Amino acid sequence: MTTVWKTAQEEELHCWSINREKLRRSDYLEIKKLYWQRLLSKIGILHVLGTDARILEVGCGPAGVFLLLPRESRNDQYYVLDPLLARYKEMFPDYFGRCVEVDSALETWRFQPDLRFDLILAINCIDHSLDIEKFLAQVRTLLSESGRAIVAVNTHQRRWTARLWKRFQKVIEPHHPYHFT
Repeated sequence: MTTVWKTAQEEELHCWSINREKLRRSDYLEIKKLYWQRLLSKIGILHVLGTDARILEVGCGPAGVFLLLPRESRNDQYYVLDPLLARYKEMFPDYFGRCVEVDSALETWRFQPDLRFDLILAINCIDHSLDIEKFLAQVRTLLSESGRAIVAVNTHQRRWTARLWKRFQKVIEPHHPYHFT
């Protein structure tokens, strides 16, 4: 694992630690859930959450799409994966336990050979990845034949801003080691 990736993970955890109290507020959680509902509805996949489709949410963080799942029942078809999952569970224990939890980076996850997903969500996490090529290869491997992957990332509108952020990434935003246009 690269030093840049380790630093990015530490910074990501630090960011959530700073915002811990905000994340514990019920009004914030409701806003977050509405955000996820609107996003999934806009891209036409909100209905998939209520089916028996097998779903993988990569880089879920402590406030991912999984928050839309009912708290009172466990969904063994919905997987969340994040290399900081154990730490998030310590910080926000009430948010977890509603689905299958994997404490790993996607690139290093040792999954069952026949495990495939109908939907893979990777929202704002590829820019935190250990290795983008391996990340995308794992997505392809884990996707069922008729499955869909939604990979979303923040981008820069101009190449020069991406170069500038990349050059000063360690100072400006150390938890995002990759920048895209």
